[in-house]
Amino acid sequence: MKIRPFTPEDHPKAVEIINANWPQDPQTLEDRLEADRHRKPELVFERYALELDGEMVAFGQFGHMEWRMHPDKYSFDILVRPEFQGRGLGRALYQHLLQRVGQRDPLDLRTWVREDKPAWAIVQRYGFSEVTRDWESRLDLQTFDPAPFREAAARPAREGYRLVSWAEWGDTPEHRRGLWEADHEIAGDVPHTDAFTLPDLERYEQMIFGSKDFLPQTLLLALAPDGELAGISQLWKANPPTRLHNGLTEVRRPHRRKGLALAMKLKNLEQAKAMGIREISTFNNSANRPMLAINEALGFIKQPAWIEVVKVFRTEP
Repeated sequence: MKIRPFTPEDHPKAVEIINANWPQDPQTLEDRLEADRHRKPELVFERYALELDGEMVAFGQFGHMEWRMHPDKYSFDILVRPEFQGRGLGRALYQHLLQRVGQRDPLDLRTWVREDKPAWAIVQRYGFSEVTRDWESRLDLQTFDPAPFREAAARPAREGYRLVSWAEWGDTPEHRRGLWEADHEIAGDVPHTDAFTLPDLERYEQMIFGSKDFLPQTLLLALAPDGELAGISQLWKANPPTRLHNGLTEVRRPHRRKGLALAMKLKNLEQAKAMGIREISTFNNSANRPMLAINEALGFIKQPAWIEVVKVFRTEP
């Protein structure tokens, strides 16, 4: 067994390892390369490959969390080919990552495990504790019937709201800044365990409009009668190509409880169905009952929960 620094040439093998573990959520080499291109170089990030008899069969990584940036808090991830699991390879990678991150005198280290996978029991043995849970939910668009929701979804229009896509609204510097400002304002209300550290405008534009998964026709905006941007709901390209992923559906505080979230989601679901999309996926924190209730009513089916776990090394002075 040999643990060594990960190189760009290891990406194809890493994709094989990912897809062997998660065949229902396949990744592509392009996905991996784009994620690396968009990573901020000034943030701590280290990745290692584990070889067995000269073949890479596992990899692990740790680093800062850009959306929850704290200089002394890190997340990590380890993945071993299924046929090589149970041989102590994951434990060896974990010990290596723990030694590396330990040199930085961290406050804590965290990761995410799915409740139906062996990793959930393993991290508990390693001293990690549960912080929160997120559900992935999926909607089968082939059987989805929008008819029961159309009357409720029509309420915002009766109150003067308009729903437009990004393509219809127009890609202008003013609109990009308006989207960024709205996202900053609303993100603070999303349930989370650490404070969000949202990107500056330049970084935000890179992450949204520079993504290969951006679809201008499915970035949906709710405009108030006075023209204010009141809400956002976005569908992203996903794998397989017959699936789209619903990112945050957000409504500014003064415009809540007017049916905007349901109206935006329903319009995007109908558009996705017209595009030939077969399935929509989304994630919701277990504490976000209002959005969970909307998704449950629409027919989204919960998958096994993803559990955020943390190992605390010291407390802040």
